[in-house]
Amino acid sequence: MFSAPLVIKETGHNRWSVVEPFRFTSESGLVIDVPVGFETDLASVPQVFQGLIGKVGYWSQAAVVHDWLYHRHRLGLDNTVTRKQADKILLEGSIIKAEMYGVQGGDNRHAVMYQGVRLGGLMTWETPQERSDRISTGDDEFLDG
Repeated sequence: MFSAPLVIKETGHNRWSVVEPFRFTSESGLVIDVPVGFETDLASVPQVFQGLIGKVGYWSQAAVVHDWLYHRHRLGLDNTVTRKQADKILLEGSIIKAEMYGVQGGDNRHAVMYQGVRLGGLMTWETPQERSDRISTGDDEFLDG
């Protein structure tokens, strides 16, 4: 559940800043507060999928929460949320917004986005030390369980 709508302002090419803070509370009870000033690129969609999924959509607020979680982990500020949990929060938040906006049941772009971050999000999630450790052990797995 989101505590407030997403209010952002454009700050540069593909960059937006959160203007009003908001909170997301997951079904599991995890509370995520996204602060004013946090910068996001909204949905990071590979070019090949941009015809299907845009940077902006019913998933935008969930994408900002997801960016916040990845940002905090990558900087070493939060190790309480796993990558898998962060990705599931993107999915959960997107579904909540789809229902709120009355998006038709056949619209499964949130599921495509979830699969995309599961397959391609590791490089963005990892701290420099985690990446170094993974490479030094020869681990080329891109999922973390």
